[in-house]
Parts: sequence; structure tokens; C-alpha cells
Amino acid sequence: MQGTALSSDSLIQFVIVKKLLRIQVHLIAGIRDGIDATLVDSEGTIMIGSLFCKQLHSDCGPFIDKQREKLGLDIRTPAVLQIDNCRSHLTTDALQICALNNIKMITLPPNSTIFLQRFDLGMFGSFKQHLQILRRHNTHDTTEKVIINAVSASQRALIPVKVINCFAEGSITRRVMNKERVFVNVDKQQFKEVIEAVEADKRDNVQKFWNL
Repeated sequence: MQGTALSSDSLIQFVIVKKLLRIQVHLIAGIRDGIDATLVDSEGTIMIGSLFCKQLHSDCGPFIDKQREKLGLDIRTPAVLQIDNCRSHLTTDALQICALNNIKMITLPPNSTIFLQRFDLGMFGSFKQHLQILRRHNTHDTTEKVIINAVSASQRALIPVKVINCFAEGSITRRVMNKERVFVNVDKQQFKEVIEAVEADKRDNVQKFWNL
């Protein structure tokens, strides 16, 4: 899991490892837990509610605190977290953590992620390309080797120009003000076009349903 801000600063990567997690072996491979990535173990490798809460605690909260500090702000200034509407992101505990840290969680409506969640489209291709180069078709790599390559590939993909362009594709642009402070600017016209496309998609799906 990877998150980034419009400033091009990125959260530490959150890596879910299928049990059993061997921190020492990962360190030997080159991954420092809590520095290069946050390593957690689970029965599987998908995000679940308890793991998302851990990510909010260990990664998201501290990252937002640092961003506020850079801007001379405190917790009274809300932060915005844009995320998909996966059930694991919407648990009572996750919402409470966000409330305590004054984080406004904005989830994307159904059928809109292709328009608004641009990092999936804009970054994943670059990530896969870098990962393939690093692995060089070594299909028998250890889990630890695969993870350090994946973390490295993600860092290569998260260059500032890609981050800025991905936000812009999702209707969010930068506005640089006095003292070099960067503010968020929402392209309302582009959002209007997204809404129209989503509504059209809904109508098409309803029509397809009735045609079955």
C-alpha cells in the first residue's frame, strides 16, 4: 500500500506479508522495518480493517503531523485523505482514528475510481516496469527479495512529475501561493465531466441489466 501527497511527499510504504514475518531476514535483504517500509504480517496479503487501522496509526497519522509542522499548522487544521470505498477502510475504528487526528476521509463513489483514483492507472504501469527490470525474470526469488524489489520499484515510480500529473488527472491541481506554500485547487469543470460520465455509466449498466 502506498500513499502520497500533492506536495509529492510520500508515506512510508505499508507492506503486508503472509505469515510468518521474519524482520531479521528482511533486514538482511535490505529492508529496514519502519524506515524503508512498514512490514506487517497477516493470514493473507489483502488489506483488512485491523491492518488499515495500523497503517493509520503508524504511517498516515505521523505523516500528516509532519506535513502540518512544515506548514506551521496544528491538529486544528483538518487533513484530507482520499481513498477508495473498500470495506476495510470504513470500519468504526478507522473512522474514530481519523476523527481523533482531524483527518477528513473522502471515499470515492461507485463507478468513479477509473476517473478519480488516477494513481492506480498512472503509477501502476511504471511500477510494474521498474519491478520487472529489478527482478530480471528471476521467478524463484525469496519473499524478502521480491519485497525489497517491489519497494524499490515503487520509489522509482513515485517521481514528482508523475505524482503531480496523477492528481491533475483526478481533477486536483496545485496552486502555489506566497511563501512557497502549495494549496489544493479542485477543477470543478473536470469534476462535472466525471459526474456526467459516471451517471452515463450507471444508465448503461441499468440498460444492460434489463436487456439480459
